[in-house]
Amino acid sequence: MGKPSIFTVVRRRNPFLLWIGQLVSTLGDNFEYIALMALAYHLSGSTLVMGGVMVAYMVPNLIFSIFSSVMVDRWDRRMTMFLSDILRGVIILIPPILLLVGKIQVWHLYLYSVLFGSVTPFFNNANSALLPNLVRKEEYMAMNSLMQTSIQLAGILGLALGGAAVAFLGYANAYFFDSLTFFFSAVTIFLLKIARTERARPPEKFQISQFLKSWFRDFKEGVLFFKVERSLLWLLLIASMVNFAFGPISILLLPFVEGFLGQTVKEFGWIMSSVSLGTFLGAIFMGSLGIIRNRRSWILFAVGALAVMTMCLPVSRFYPLAMLLLFGIGFSLPMANIPIATVFQEKVPDNLRGRVFGVRGFLAQSLTPVSTALGGMVADLIGVRLTIFFCGVLALLVLIPSIFIPHLYGLNLQAKVEGRTE
Repeated sequence: MGKPSIFTVVRRRNPFLLWIGQLVSTLGDNFEYIALMALAYHLSGSTLVMGGVMVAYMVPNLIFSIFSSVMVDRWDRRMTMFLSDILRGVIILIPPILLLVGKIQVWHLYLYSVLFGSVTPFFNNANSALLPNLVRKEEYMAMNSLMQTSIQLAGILGLALGGAAVAFLGYANAYFFDSLTFFFSAVTIFLLKIARTERARPPEKFQISQFLKSWFRDFKEGVLFFKVERSLLWLLLIASMVNFAFGPISILLLPFVEGFLGQTVKEFGWIMSSVSLGTFLGAIFMGSLGIIRNRRSWILFAVGALAVMTMCLPVSRFYPLAMLLLFGIGFSLPMANIPIATVFQEKVPDNLRGRVFGVRGFLAQSLTPVSTALGGMVADLIGVRLTIFFCGVLALLVLIPSIFIPHLYGLNLQAKVEGRTE
């Protein structure tokens, strides 16, 4: 048997269906992202409001990540993903309908973000828990790279086309298109064929007291897993701090492009597309390496590269140079994300994946809403350029002590547990 690659994995039915569904869905998501950021900024003219809209998505996303992380180990993961996509396809119709009737206001964007953020973690946690069941263990790295390529390939096209669509066709069409992509993704997930032995436990009869008791027990078990695998705990702490450092970037790039580089929302789409192009090529590069032995070095190098290029971004007014730097930032992301995902998939046993991945997602992202809100506030006070620069400085300050943490060498070792401990 040859070395696993994204090309051998994608030939099989289940990986292909999941891949093509996420490719199309993410394409629509990038249309929606351009529309949401531009709509929030042009309605308010404030980075603080943009940050508020993003926080309105992040906070319920984090809260429901806690509950969904436990439930996806009990529910049918495939059906959870299917229903989540259907719900998101309906929710995403709120902004375009309000736009068409001329009633759109900023608070509507907050409401939309809350609803969308409440449903998304059910899909994400079920997807993370189900994905390793679709391939063999030696194919985890290739499958992770395949999913990264679907996200970034869609980003290359979606962000560039999304910027043009918003500029020439209006906000509503971007939202309508994204709604259709969620329904398409739901169909591909419904068509997955998963053996009954690979399914999660069947749903139990719902009782609120039993639910809370069992949820707390299971969530605690997910937290305690990090006490056993200390290397994952330190990795989680570093990821959380790095996410805090880069949290404001998502809301600062549009004001940076329009206010400092003198471009429009169409060029914003192109510059964001350069990030996705970099991440796409970075994912292919990482997938071509096969099994990576020294994951610690790759992760730390990637964080350093992200920090330095982010600090350089606001220095020049040259639009092509900004695109090149953002391409480099995108290329560096898979160098960290793919090894991290592979480490967790190898070290976390199947019956604990949902709750452990949920705890990981919650803690890794828990500080991001805070930094996003602070970033929007600070940018209104000291300017977008200086705020972006300090984001890079903060990431560099996280990296330096991380180099000397001995537990991170455990990222290259085998897992200490193989299943549930009663």
